[in-house]
Amino acid sequence: MKRLTQQSIPIPTIYDDAYLSFFEGSHHVPFNIKRIYIIHHCLPHLDRGHHAHKKTDQMMVCLAGSLDLILDDGRKKRKFHLSKSNKGILIHHLVWHEMKNITPDAIMLVAASRYFDERDYIRRYDAFRLFLKNSV
Repeated sequence: MKRLTQQSIPIPTIYDDAYLSFFEGSHHVPFNIKRIYIIHHCLPHLDRGHHAHKKTDQMMVCLAGSLDLILDDGRKKRKFHLSKSNKGILIHHLVWHEMKNITPDAIMLVAASRYFDERDYIRRYDAFRLFLKNSV
């Protein structure tokens, strides 16, 4: 299981009279993008995430502010500090993820490989561990 390796995705940026950062599905991001969503105006001192996806892969970019992203594949954890719009973090399916230390001005952009489906979510950590155990 190599879900926590090679997580960082450089976001190409060009400059003329402003910075323009971009990414393309199946080119910079290793999947076809089916959904894009933005998380912003988080309540102070509130953590987010606390779930995994059965099939959805995602790439998260922090466009403003900062946060810590904790990824857990059931065997090891890695923490990423996101504060630059030119670096995305790949979140593979079957990886528990949590967002902590979110600044009030944080704006997160997420590209997902699948359309929203509540059945794809695992929202309890004990259920996540059991799902991993049963999927081997």
